[in-house]
Amino acid sequence: MKDLSLIERVEIMNGFLESVIGEPTKLSDILRKQGLTQDQIRELTRNDLDVVIDRIGTAVVAYLSEVLSDNHALVLSHRFCLEGCCIFTLEEIAESLGLSRQRVHQLQKKGIQRLRSSKRRASIQEVVSNAAFSLLNH
Repeated sequence: MKDLSLIERVEIMNGFLESVIGEPTKLSDILRKQGLTQDQIRELTRNDLDVVIDRIGTAVVAYLSEVLSDNHALVLSHRFCLEGCCIFTLEEIAESLGLSRQRVHQLQKKGIQRLRSSKRRASIQEVVSNAAFSLLNH
């Protein structure tokens, strides 16, 4: 388990979104596509970016729990630092679940494939933007 800086967390979140969407994607791109203005995005990033990433990560994990098996959701959450400030290796996740490293890798790959369906891809973008909107409305 490795503690991550805020910049590393943003980069990993962008990597997760890119994996699911299937093309180079940044968090700000999704927010823009979902209707946030450039001023709203600036306002979000002026606030505590840690809070923004935490809120989006929590919303994404809740969504993963709805559409994927528990193991798929847990693996993706731990591998992409969606909750908290730590990222886990395949080995660490395997040990905690009592699975092989290879099986954890398969769960990660299959979880991403399931999220890549056009309906789920659009939904994850909506989850991200709704979490951001909720911060703007407080």
